[in-house]
Amino acid sequence: MAVITVTKESFQSVVELPGIVFLDFWAEWCPPCRMFKPTFEKAADKNPDITFASINTEKEVELAGFLGISSIPTIVAFRDSIPVYAQPGALPASEFNRLIDDVRGLDMDVVRAQMAADDPSDDTCCDSEDDTCCDSSDEKSDSACCGGAGDDACCTTSDETADSACCDSSKDTVEVTDEDTTETTKEDAGAMAAA
Repeated sequence: MAVITVTKESFQSVVELPGIVFLDFWAEWCPPCRMFKPTFEKAADKNPDITFASINTEKEVELAGFLGISSIPTIVAFRDSIPVYAQPGALPASEFNRLIDDVRGLDMDVVRAQMAADDPSDDTCCDSEDDTCCDSSDEKSDSACCGGAGDDACCTTSDETADSACCDSSKDTVEVTDEDTTETTKEDAGAMAAA
């Protein structure tokens, strides 16, 4: 399947497609983006059951800004309209194929349950073992929050350090180390061109 181009107008309809959607945020001036493009295109050809889409951040500045894209390339994956992965950096083909397999293998019932447990509109997320609860007013937030998953960080609406990996007790996410990725900002690309 060919890679489709996403715009601000088509973004919502693309991420709401059934199944898996991979988005590649890129720009012409970005060497790692150009390096990753063939990997992304080959994966699209190899996986016709998955939607692969690209977003040119130079043309879609408003969309990239709205989504908080600050480094490119950035790869975002949705499954059943739920964002399940977002990470800047050009992945080697083997790592990208592993990511595809991992997203394909996610138990979406577990993901939905985790999302429901992490939902800040639900002001109680009690650990069933010791009835420790955390909500936006809980001064005692600790690793017992969010099911006592043993994480050092806890997701509450007042937690300024919370991120998408916070309170992930299922560990169904792919962890990619900095050594495995290459990312670039526009300033980095300018410095590379000047060298």
